[in-house]
Amino acid sequence: SIVSNLPMLGKNKTDFVIIYDNENRSKETIKKIESAINSGYPVCIWPDKILSKDINQMILDGITQDKIIKIINENTYSGLEAKLRLQKWKRI
Repeated sequence: SIVSNLPMLGKNKTDFVIIYDNENRSKETIKKIESAINSGYPVCIWPDKILSKDINQMILDGITQDKIIKIINENTYSGLEAKLRLQKWKRI
């Protein structure tokens, strides 16, 4: 599994949010997100309105840290909900 090497430090998987780049047509990124979901991790699936490739680009585009955290919190999914959201996201 792609996420199997993540250090758990005695914490639950739900204590983490896995965040990948905003590359919805990248087969490699989609495979990583699917692996994280299947391994039980919550994942951030970027909303359609975010056009930046990653968090670094969001900062360069002028999005504040507080706004980025809010976007992540509002777009973190797990389980079946994550799988459904990923199906939509990868088609955009």
